[in-house]
Amino acid sequence: MEQALPRLTSRTAHVCVDMQRLFSPDGPWSTPWLPKVVPQCVAVAQHRPEATIFTRFVTPVTADAAEGAWKGFYRRWPETTRTRIDAALLELVPELASLVPQHWSSINRSIQLSQGGNLSPTSTIATWTRSS
Repeated sequence: MEQALPRLTSRTAHVCVDMQRLFSPDGPWSTPWLPKVVPQCVAVAQHRPEATIFTRFVTPVTADAAEGAWKGFYRRWPETTRTRIDAALLELVPELASLVPQHWSSINRSIQLSQGGNLSPTSTIATWTRSS
C-alpha cells in the first residue's frame, strides 16, 4: 500500500540521497529496498524538481586513496573504486536522472531556483534507501 505524500509547499526542500545504479539490483552493492522506494522518490521529486537536491555517493579512485577504515572496505570491494568501476554505476537511477535540472552544475549553500530566487526551506524531506 502506497503512503500519501506529505504536505509539500513552496518552502519544502527535498534531499534525495544516493539513489544510484551502484545500489540498484544490477549494481555491486545491490540494496533490496531501492526498487521499492524509487517510485516514492520520483513522486516527491516530480512535485518540485527545482527544489530537489540529488546526492551521489562517489567512491575513491583507489582503496589506498580512501580514508581510515574505508581503506579496508575498498580493499574488500576494489571493483567499486573509480579506477575499476563502470562510471555509469555512480549515476542516478534513470527514473530520477531525468529530473535533475540541466542548469544545475553545483549546489551552493542556498538552493537556487530556476526563477532566480532563493529557497529558505521551512521543511525538508529526505528520501533514501536502506541497506537491510
